[in-house]
Amino acid sequence: MGEQRQFKFYQDQELRYNFEGGDLSSDGGMVLVREFDEKIGFTDKVASLITDRRNPDFIDYEIIDILRERLYFLIAGYEDCNDVNALKEDATFNVILKNTGKKSEEVMASQPTLSRFENNIEWNDIKDIMRWMIDFWLAQFDAVPNELILDFDTTDDPCHGHQQMALFHGYYNQNMYHPLIVTCNGQIILSLLRPGLYHANKFTHWILSFIVDRIKAIYPNVKLSFRADAGFASPKIYRFLETHNIDYVIGMITNKTLKTTNSSLIQEAKTQFQSTSENARLFQSFEYKAESWEKPRRVVAKAEYTQKGENNRFVLTNKTGSAFDIYDGFYCQRGCMENDIKAVKNACFADRLSCHSFKANQFRLMLSTLAHQLLHYMRPMLRDTPLANMSLDSIRLRLFKVAVQVIKTTRKLWFKFCSSFPYQTYFHLVHQHILAFSP
Repeated sequence: MGEQRQFKFYQDQELRYNFEGGDLSSDGGMVLVREFDEKIGFTDKVASLITDRRNPDFIDYEIIDILRERLYFLIAGYEDCNDVNALKEDATFNVILKNTGKKSEEVMASQPTLSRFENNIEWNDIKDIMRWMIDFWLAQFDAVPNELILDFDTTDDPCHGHQQMALFHGYYNQNMYHPLIVTCNGQIILSLLRPGLYHANKFTHWILSFIVDRIKAIYPNVKLSFRADAGFASPKIYRFLETHNIDYVIGMITNKTLKTTNSSLIQEAKTQFQSTSENARLFQSFEYKAESWEKPRRVVAKAEYTQKGENNRFVLTNKTGSAFDIYDGFYCQRGCMENDIKAVKNACFADRLSCHSFKANQFRLMLSTLAHQLLHYMRPMLRDTPLANMSLDSIRLRLFKVAVQVIKTTRKLWFKFCSSFPYQTYFHLVHQHILAFSP
């Protein structure tokens, strides 16, 4: 027996420990991710878009090996390349990352190899992956969708080193990157890294036209809608949306003219609040033309009065329907996007952009987005279980971070999970759904 130590607090009998428990892992549930990934060919397809510019005589790991390792680490909760140093002997990762074609005896690529992979990416590879991300997403629909709602938003990504293009943003009062995030019907479909001082709507027209072109190429008759806050208010965007017959609701920065036009409704809301002592929210719409616009457009106004006083809010739209339905029923629903951004940053580490190169950090942001997408595509496999509506962090904790003993025999490889694993019924069900799934 190996060296033993004893705990003194336990009085019933001697409580001893050693480190001879065999090949154990705390990430046993990641076999489900590999099983699903293999079914839809997600990582394989992404890897095929990355040109390998290395000398083949000195290659130990193929692009697919390195990419899979990086994505699986993110999904399992390991945000940095140097996490591999602590995971080299992990029994689960040594199984799900094994490739019999590797030249190296080591299953996992080292931290320097992973870092070189991130820094050797080229812009053409990034653009090809962006196109594929849109096309793969569109290919997942079983039937032509009735409507696709595109939500655009930004997020601040503080930088604490000397990353290229990490610049000071006055609104956020920090050195940062300023990523643009695009979601549709509850899924992040694209993410673009931008320098820190860029305005919210920078590159919006280019990304929007890029996405619309890809959608229309596959679903030419689908109804498209666009939502964004006031940071994306731009006549160039309005004209593009109107030219392509896309419904939109975009926030507006409050100005004196808008407030004056809404003053009578604010007074009505104030009167209602004073008589009932309950918050009053009233809506109206009117035509408005800014000096930079070539024509008048419809503005939906909210007049709200609470204990804190009056609150004017305005959105620009080309939609028909009541002011209430447009503002509360459509525009306010974009708040769900905040949860998606929170998930990709917190659960998939999209804010871990610590490479020096701007290009490498764009690729890091893309890797986090790909990890988020793979989990999103896997979510239907969680149906009929409480996991289906849980956050990514909760799914990871309950389904992937599972203790397992890995035993190799002459003919079999056993993953022996804990007998008291509380979610084993759901684990079985998810695996059955993956096996039955036909991409």
